[in-house]
Amino acid sequence: MKMKTIYLQLVLSALLWPMALQAQNTIRSVDELWKYADAHNINIVSAKLEADKAKLAKRISYSALMPQINASGSFTDNTALQTTLIPGAVFGKPDIPFIAAKFGQTYIYNGTIGGQMDVLNLQSVFNTQVAKATEAYNIKNLANTRKSVYQQLASNYYNYLLMKEAERLNIENILVTDSVVQSTNNKFTEGTENEMNLNKAKINLEKIRENLINAQYQMLIAKSNIMSLLNLPLKEEYHITDSLEPIKEANTGVFQEDPAIQMAYSLQLVSAAQYQAAKYTFLPTLSLAYNYSTIQNNNDFKPFTNSVPWYPSSFWSVKANIPLFTGGSRIWQMQKAQLDLEENKAKMEAAIKQADINDANLKLAFKKAKAMVKHAEEVMRLSHENYIHASYRYETGVSNIDDKLKAFSDYIDNQNQYLNQLSDYLLQLYQIKIRQLTF
Repeated sequence: MKMKTIYLQLVLSALLWPMALQAQNTIRSVDELWKYADAHNINIVSAKLEADKAKLAKRISYSALMPQINASGSFTDNTALQTTLIPGAVFGKPDIPFIAAKFGQTYIYNGTIGGQMDVLNLQSVFNTQVAKATEAYNIKNLANTRKSVYQQLASNYYNYLLMKEAERLNIENILVTDSVVQSTNNKFTEGTENEMNLNKAKINLEKIRENLINAQYQMLIAKSNIMSLLNLPLKEEYHITDSLEPIKEANTGVFQEDPAIQMAYSLQLVSAAQYQAAKYTFLPTLSLAYNYSTIQNNNDFKPFTNSVPWYPSSFWSVKANIPLFTGGSRIWQMQKAQLDLEENKAKMEAAIKQADINDANLKLAFKKAKAMVKHAEEVMRLSHENYIHASYRYETGVSNIDDKLKAFSDYIDNQNQYLNQLSDYLLQLYQIKIRQLTF
């Protein structure tokens, strides 16, 4: 019984494994593409790393405000003490001009701890503001990068679906046109049709075959572009199972704030912080320092023995630094920072106005495209009915083949017009969808 259970599990695993692989390589919606791109697109990954680096840079700038504490220790082995000539009178021997003497101990142990802290340094304070604003800018840049990648992915994704629809229509057209060619060829063989009409039917067939080839290769190109944006290897296989049927409506109500505006605002904050930092380079800085050290001397190698005294020393100091003249570079840096601030303010105001205009135009373009594709689809349907009627009239001998070929040509033209309108509709559709996302 146990062997049967194991065998059944192995069989089920063998059956489900290909299905699991297929599920992993199946794309059901553009949202799945966006989710995968967040973790694999190289531009998004790089923007995330830049945001992380900006976060670390902010921590580094804040650490400059903290006191700096250092500890050090040293050991010295005086293998040969320096000889010093001392007058003999010092030792009570005036008859000897100089006596060679050696001073010092063989082994010296030293330990020091010191600290320094800026009491007044507005430059460092504003550097933290610059780092904080830079971090916010990089976060908004990540959002704007995601938006850009999402647009590229959606463009290729919907183009693939559009070409898939074009492929379906052209396959149907080939079947119809091929039957027209066969019928016309039979009548030409019987002598009831001329060669010119036969060639017209063949030309229509070749044109539709060209359209089919173009649609199929456009599908392959769109898939390759998607693979590139997702950072997938060329050998990776995936299938798009989505279709245009469920993609019919879009809510044009609430738009989220455009990441471009957020990025422009963050850039203005960076410029403002840089301008403030440049202004405070003229102010003096004040720092406080403290140092404590102790030393031990011994002729015997006995580290940290208690029998030999340690001799401590310490000091503290206040240091002021007043910048007087640096060649005028600080003034020019401040003026440059001010110009950068004014420029970025103007860019932010323009970005806000442009975003409002773009959103209004996008809603108008979507409404227009939605109406146009609806009418184009109806025109295509009616022209297809006309072709059916023309075919019936031709088969019953009421009209000639020219009417049938003309009706079919009109149908193809209206079909191409429908695909063009559908392409514009899908473009506005995914732009609407992206504007509703929160990055």
